[in-house]
Amino acid sequence: ITVTVNSLPTVQANATATVVCAGDMTTLSGSGATTYTWSGSVVDGTSFAPSATDTYTVTGTDANGCMNSDMITVTVNSLPTVQANATATVVCAGQSTTLTGSGATTYTWSGSVVDGISFAPSATDTYTVTGTDANGCINSDMITVTVNSLPTVQANATATAVCAGDMTTLSGSGATTYTWSGSIVDGTSFVPSATDTYTVTGTDANGCINSDMITVTVNSLPTVQANATATVICAGQSTTLSGSGATTYTWSGSVVDGTSFAPSATDTYTVTGIDANGCINTDMITVTVNSLPTVQANATASVVCAGGMTTLSGSGATTYTWSGSVVDGTAFAPSTTDTYTVIGTDANGCMNSDMITVTVNSLPTVQANATATAVCAGQSTTLSGSGATTYSWTGSITDGTAFTPTVTNTYTVTGTDANNCSNTASVMVTVNSLPATPSVMQTGNVLSSSVTGTSYQWYFNNAAITTNGTSATYTATANGVYQVEVFNAQNCSSISATYTVTNVGIASVSAPKNVNIYPNPASSFITVEADAKITLIEVYDISGKVIISENPSAVSYTIQLNGVEPGVYFLKTEKNSQISIQKIIVR
Repeated sequence: ITVTVNSLPTVQANATATVVCAGDMTTLSGSGATTYTWSGSVVDGTSFAPSATDTYTVTGTDANGCMNSDMITVTVNSLPTVQANATATVVCAGQSTTLTGSGATTYTWSGSVVDGISFAPSATDTYTVTGTDANGCINSDMITVTVNSLPTVQANATATAVCAGDMTTLSGSGATTYTWSGSIVDGTSFVPSATDTYTVTGTDANGCINSDMITVTVNSLPTVQANATATVICAGQSTTLSGSGATTYTWSGSVVDGTSFAPSATDTYTVTGIDANGCINTDMITVTVNSLPTVQANATASVVCAGGMTTLSGSGATTYTWSGSVVDGTAFAPSTTDTYTVIGTDANGCMNSDMITVTVNSLPTVQANATATAVCAGQSTTLSGSGATTYSWTGSITDGTAFTPTVTNTYTVTGTDANNCSNTASVMVTVNSLPATPSVMQTGNVLSSSVTGTSYQWYFNNAAITTNGTSATYTATANGVYQVEVFNAQNCSSISATYTVTNVGIASVSAPKNVNIYPNPASSFITVEADAKITLIEVYDISGKVIISENPSAVSYTIQLNGVEPGVYFLKTEKNSQISIQKIIVR
């Protein structure tokens, strides 16, 4: 029989760390066999935290079931007893403290704090220190540093701007106790002598301190001055009081600064001036009021006619000035009724006045009237005055009585009214000469005047047959008695003796060839036809008056007879400088 003896496996005990700090982990594992069993309930290859230094045995079994063992010792070092320390665990905001660790070798702090180095924490916080001993074992501790906020100290004043001599009270708020610079006592009023900045230091219940500042401006008083436009015046005169050196002003006696007033008696006025800073000062001024003189206005005559003289004079004062450029004691002629004022000035320069009315009765507005201011030789006119009561004319003329002037002359009338005031007026009466006496001359049917004038009036059988015009001729259209009246530039006329015409009739009507009119008799229109352009068509009534006149410039033309009364008329046409006259009947 063969007995095989297998060698034991070479088992080895291994550890990831043979020295650890309390609470740290290590992993034990065996090698050299197939399976491993450890003492102390250790599981091969599984990490665990040994509680104390110990020796661990591993038993390894190989594939043949052969076993061997090995041992390994794991040393457990205890943690250092670390302590967090602070020079102050309660500080005021802005103050410093120093954190230090103890019980280890080196120390690391949270919050970027350096062990043993002073720093100012910004707020209450808990800081952790981690201490490492010589074995590299680490432990930690914590400490809280309380940061008390600074009190919000405020400097207060009952007035931060005062006038010189005024008081103010400084007081602090936001803390418990207060100390002021400049020996000021908190809450106690004082009179600052000049503009200054005061600092208050306030301490709260935690002993934390803060401060604040306040400036008290001391404004100087305004240099107020009382002014007057006049300090000596006469009763009734005005003066204006005004203050200077400040901004606004209040006066005693209900006086308004800068506003004119009339003081009734001598008085002293006080002005109170306030400047832009509200500072007040005063000044005084006396206004003396002198009484007025008793002035009287006198006149040598208080009623005159226009142009009459009077003398005005004053009394009761020293010198006198009159309205209306009147000189005291000097005669003058007032132009209209007026009230004159005299101003008298006494030795004090005080003035008073009085008035007197001088009535100026206006001269009558006399008017020289004439029934005709231009007459033809031999005509009469009547001169009369108006605007007064009685009238007297030059040239021995009797007012209101007709006379025949022989030559051109100017007549003057003097009128006197109920106030015995007189005035004059004049009127010129022009005597125009007559034109020479004309006679009537006849050429064919055309009558003419033998005398040239500016206008002519023709008469037939003692009746006017023309309107006064500039034509010295007239074409007779009927037999009868004619006269011509000739007018000159002054409208004076002479009329001719009667002249009898016996040769006017139908025979004078001419009708050249190639001028046809139809219908004739007509009622509403007549057509005129010719062998050449007709340049003129005129229709005359029996007296020779043109009632229709047209310039057709055509060989055939129709004229309308609207408004033409029934009767016999003459139609005149012109063509190629040829004139024809034909009788037409309108019915």
